[in-house]
Amino acid sequence: MNITYQKATETDIGPIFELCRRMIHDYEDLESIDYPKVMQWVRQKIETSIGEYTAIYADGQKAGYYHFFQNEDGVFEIDDLYIFPAYQNQGIGSGVVKKCCASVNGTVMLYVFI
Repeated sequence: MNITYQKATETDIGPIFELCRRMIHDYEDLESIDYPKVMQWVRQKIETSIGEYTAIYADGQKAGYYHFFQNEDGVFEIDDLYIFPAYQNQGIGSGVVKKCCASVNGTVMLYVFI
């Protein structure tokens, strides 16, 4: 499988937001969060950071997205790593983590849901 990467664009904001929304629905206790506020924050984060997102392609087909950036404390973060179901369990996510870690000289933090 040939894995390639391209910078995400503004047209990817909606799909990334929908993926994040689904993850929140699947893994968060919706009754314990201020859902409208969380969704507003997520949308704003994606819109203002879209230049830090990358689209993942497997054999030329979009297979997911990830957000890799350096936070205000100087720590590199992998956030919003989404691999579409048809491409899961094929090593693509692990490859993204390895790629990110190899691209910097410093600590890399990965956020995960349970």
